[in-house]
Amino acid sequence: MPKRLLAVIPARGGSKRLPGKNLLPIAGKSLMAHSIIAAQNSCCVDRVICSTDSEEIADEARKWGCEVPFTRPTHLATDDASSIDTLVHAVTEVSGYDYVVLLQPTSPCRLSSDIDSAVLLLAQRQAFSCIAVTRGATQSLPAYSMSGGFLYRQANDFDGKAGSGALLWRPNGALYITSVKRLLETRAIEGEGAIGYPMSIERSADIDTQSDFDQAVAALIPKSTF
Repeated sequence: MPKRLLAVIPARGGSKRLPGKNLLPIAGKSLMAHSIIAAQNSCCVDRVICSTDSEEIADEARKWGCEVPFTRPTHLATDDASSIDTLVHAVTEVSGYDYVVLLQPTSPCRLSSDIDSAVLLLAQRQAFSCIAVTRGATQSLPAYSMSGGFLYRQANDFDGKAGSGALLWRPNGALYITSVKRLLETRAIEGEGAIGYPMSIERSADIDTQSDFDQAVAALIPKSTF
């Protein structure tokens, strides 16, 4: 098992397709709060921090007991900034951890049990990283086959037809766990030695648009356990 695990919740202030999405409420709590609570209730997470450029988001994070130890630099809060660069910055600012888990607020259906199960899977497979995945290829995301838990990148020939790519897996954005050492050496989470943590399509909401948000509301509110 990882000795020390840092949870990083990235939440920049700017969002063009769905303004203010990180603070939108579902089942009585903001998207930020759902991710914070999942991390806090995990048996494996040692510390929870938020990486943001927004004081409003920082205040929301602190409200739910999440640390905000730094302000994210402006160049890491643009549309072009990558999650990897944001994560590298976070583990550089907050050192002393063996593993890091990236928990995007836009995945409110992810549970603390998902974090713990993914960490256990990572240890059992002795892998470098673990990525939450769900069934079905899409045009915009990497496509993988999975064997023995390990992910293998495939040519993405998704053509939009029903059932196309149904046997493949895609990242759902709910969680990414990796060795801090490997992250700093390779600046990558995916690749050789990565394993997949399967999640159902129903719990794989990744909110970027109003339609995504509406689907997450439908998935959470009737059976919310938060």
